[in-house]
Amino acid sequence: MSMSGLGQNFTSLYPNITMLLRGGGNIAGFAVWAPGGSEIVQAYRALTDQEMEAARAKGINVTETRICVESVAVIVDPLVGIDEVTIDQLKRLLDGSVSNWREIGGADLKVRVFLPSQTESPFLFINGSVMGGAPFVGSATTIYDGEALANRVANTSGAVGIIRAGPKGPSAGVSCLAVKNASGSKSYRGNDIEAAYNGSYVLSRYYRLYANGPFEGAAAAWAAFVLHPQYGQRLLAENGFLPLKGEDRESYAKNIGMTSPDVGYRVVRRSSDGTSSIFNVSTTQLIDANVTAGMSYVYTVSVRNGSEHVASASPITVTVSLPDEGPGSVLKPPASTVVLVLASLGLVSVAISATLMLFRRR
Repeated sequence: MSMSGLGQNFTSLYPNITMLLRGGGNIAGFAVWAPGGSEIVQAYRALTDQEMEAARAKGINVTETRICVESVAVIVDPLVGIDEVTIDQLKRLLDGSVSNWREIGGADLKVRVFLPSQTESPFLFINGSVMGGAPFVGSATTIYDGEALANRVANTSGAVGIIRAGPKGPSAGVSCLAVKNASGSKSYRGNDIEAAYNGSYVLSRYYRLYANGPFEGAAAAWAAFVLHPQYGQRLLAENGFLPLKGEDRESYAKNIGMTSPDVGYRVVRRSSDGTSSIFNVSTTQLIDANVTAGMSYVYTVSVRNGSEHVASASPITVTVSLPDEGPGSVLKPPASTVVLVLASLGLVSVAISATLMLFRRR
């Protein structure tokens, strides 16, 4: 997931804030931000000492906020016959210098390379940290979907692939190679989450936001959105990044000149007897226990931003008709509960959905 995906979801909750997202990498981003060309800059590495000095020379009070971790896993066909590689061996596998696994102590299998899209961060990470800009082997196959790439590796003899590991790790059917800087150093795997968090795994990195002084105004709204566990952090996790640990997220949130965004759902309930009720929900579930058997209810669900403003995402409407318990039933009205499971909180790319479940209390 790119930041443009987060940006679309952000603007659905803050339609009055205009965002301009520019690509180009860290160097280009810092070059625009340092002279005051943007309020914040996102980076997948820390500022270098030289960049920090240049920013301070321009009067910038550098404030850093981490937002997530990316761990890139090296996945292979389980029959390749090796369990770990050095960075140099990985480079030679990917550039074609090693064409058979037996050349580095593995099975007698031809090396087949599968890569993510050249615009995706796992490719860019490996290109910079492992390849040093050197070309990948010309026979490499590019697969744009991570799950599809893992499936191809699992079903291709001698395959090796690059994939963002994510909270759940790589898909079943593949092995995850341990990677180390050099022979004699300790190796870690891309699905070792703790090693990714503490930086022991060489192919992991923190994503960061930088601002001039405390995050305030629109910059604070963006940072709060990205750090919110049910918004930015959830979206990042769904797209293969590791969200910040709770204590780290809370610590970085202190750099922000506002609390987490007051966003959620606004649910309007209209009953068949003509009455109506409004629920402001900050979680992804609404439990409505104040319902009566034999009546119908219409629930209209919108994304909420603040206590008064309803965001521009299109509302949806669902209808529930509760059965009459009938004479002789041991249940007396009100004897039912309507549970609305509100999915895709704040999403623009996926329509808001509501699943209704009827529970009868006994």
